[in-house]
Amino acid sequence: MPATATATRIAAPPPLSPERAHLAAAVGKHRAAVERLNLLEGAIPKASDARLAVFRAVETAEALLAAAREDQPQQYVAKLLDDTTVADGDLIASATRRLAEAKRQHDAALAGQAALEAEIGQARYSLSFARGDLTAAIAGTIAASPAAAALVAEWDAALARVESLRLAMVELNRIGLPPTGRGWDVENRLESRGIPVDPRPAAAWRAALEALTTDANAPLPGGTE
Repeated sequence: MPATATATRIAAPPPLSPERAHLAAAVGKHRAAVERLNLLEGAIPKASDARLAVFRAVETAEALLAAAREDQPQQYVAKLLDDTTVADGDLIASATRRLAEAKRQHDAALAGQAALEAEIGQARYSLSFARGDLTAAIAGTIAASPAAAALVAEWDAALARVESLRLAMVELNRIGLPPTGRGWDVENRLESRGIPVDPRPAAAWRAALEALTTDANAPLPGGTE
């Protein structure tokens, strides 16, 4: 009996919640804003080099024109102008044209650098707004998160337990505490007595919040959303 081929179906990912969908859009806009700013700032060295090159070209052209006007040996000036066939009477005109072109390129480089700086300013402005939108989108995702709500509930329960024990300690303190109870109500008791605190919950949430800045699907600690 021939084997029947069955197609393997890959389950589609569950749809994003409205909060996660909004976060995904904010992540995309923030990423695009960062890439735009990086691209523009990466052009700064090239623009600076170009401006320096045309500035030096202007200096060279000015020196050549001055040499031509001072009636330096014509073949020497013509060689510097890369034009050894130029007529004697045209040396000054040729040097003048070269200087004019160098100044034109210098002005263009200045205008280009100014335009680049303006674009960078606008990109930074856009990035600041994108960063604010991203932060707000992450906050919205956290506000709707069962994992975050569970953490808050756990915190409230811990505070209630601590307050219950504090009241018991107050009663005990009316008579006297054992030696280990000295300084029981100071804020830094855990630190002063070297009692370790588990850093893993804070580290897990810190990593999760950082992950949300680039991945709208990043899971939250202890959550299924």
